[in-house]
Amino acid sequence: MTALGKVHTHLFLLGMIVFLIIALYSEKHDLEKQKTFRVFMWVYNIGVPLTSVMLQSAEYFRSGQQRSRQPQMPPFRELQV
Repeated sequence: MTALGKVHTHLFLLGMIVFLIIALYSEKHDLEKQKTFRVFMWVYNIGVPLTSVMLQSAEYFRSGQQRSRQPQMPPFRELQV
């Protein structure tokens, strides 16, 4: 699995699930007029891209470290059949 595959699922949850919950809640309450909702939207819209970049870079560096720890294959001429 690539780093993008793991990041995609997190962004899916952060994006769709959170806004589905907000949509259900906003049917009962007038969220657009509340100051706390406007603050939430600013923080959320700044935080999601930031989280995306951090997840992508963390997964990139983690996958690079795992590759360097794997034992190296000997050259083909050294393999005995």
